[in-house]
Amino acid sequence: MIKVLIVDDDKLARKGIISFMPWDKYNMKIIGDVQNGRVALEFLQMQEADIMFIDIDMPELGGIGLMEECRKKFPEVQFVVLTFYEEFSYAQAAIRHGVLDYISKVQMEKEDGDSILKRVLHNYKLRKTPAVNNMENYPNQEEWDVVKKEWLHLFWIYDTVQFEILINKTKLLKPDNRELERILIKCIQSIDNNLEREETMMPFLTEVDLVLNWLKEWRDSLYEYALAMTRNESMQICIIRAITYLKLHLPENLKAEEVADEIGMSRSYFSINFKKLTGKTFHEYVKQERMSVAAGLLTKTDKKIIDIAKESGFDDINYFNRVFHEVMKSSPTDFRKKLFQL
Repeated sequence: MIKVLIVDDDKLARKGIISFMPWDKYNMKIIGDVQNGRVALEFLQMQEADIMFIDIDMPELGGIGLMEECRKKFPEVQFVVLTFYEEFSYAQAAIRHGVLDYISKVQMEKEDGDSILKRVLHNYKLRKTPAVNNMENYPNQEEWDVVKKEWLHLFWIYDTVQFEILINKTKLLKPDNRELERILIKCIQSIDNNLEREETMMPFLTEVDLVLNWLKEWRDSLYEYALAMTRNESMQICIIRAITYLKLHLPENLKAEEVADEIGMSRSYFSINFKKLTGKTFHEYVKQERMSVAAGLLTKTDKKIIDIAKESGFDDINYFNRVFHEVMKSSPTDFRKKLFQL
């Protein structure tokens, strides 16, 4: 029987996870649920656990800190990270710690407990029994099918945050290299055809990480191509130009009318096509980009929060704090502290 400990500062969330999952079906048993990393370490002193489902954002000792401590004191324990979709800025840290899975609390409601535990058990067995061939490393098919569809939607072409999320998801799933290439080639050919440009040839690459690194370079080159175009006949080029413009003017009081005028389009026509290609309304996209800029400044600089708010496009510090907490599930001050602890 695989012993599972749930660690989350939200008591209702802990109880929900326990009741939501068919634990017995996958030979798992809940041995306890605690409210933070510090209490979890105390628990492990008295009772062994095989897997811990842990929230990233907890008081006293959060998920990343807990994993670091367990690597020193309880190296056999494996982890499943629970977090909000907006917190994928933490995904790279979780990947470095070799988690079994990285589950969005927002998406959990849409996914059945069977598929989650099937995936966790599969990855747990792989850790305990080293694979003897590549097929044993193949990802959970249901999860991979979802990610494939997200690649094929092409929102990631226009949405850098979505692009990074898909990169992280794909790295965690470790799909077959050749299948990943086939999917991305289909995406790239679709873009090339729409832009009536010469077909891109993907080089032969031997690892998933190399394919994804190449894709980042291809995406950068696509933006360079779009910005160098002298005509705006393609809607894809128009939206790339619009995104580039709004990123350059984020600190200003941006309006959809202004951006639409910049690319020679009516506001209504622009808004319809912006949502169609990016998957977000103009307002949603601008808010996301401003939060991304703010998170970067909080992580990479020691600038005052009031200055970061202004650079991110917020004149009202209170409104900035409210929006930041809404999106990142943390205050700007706490967000900075957590990332410096990683």
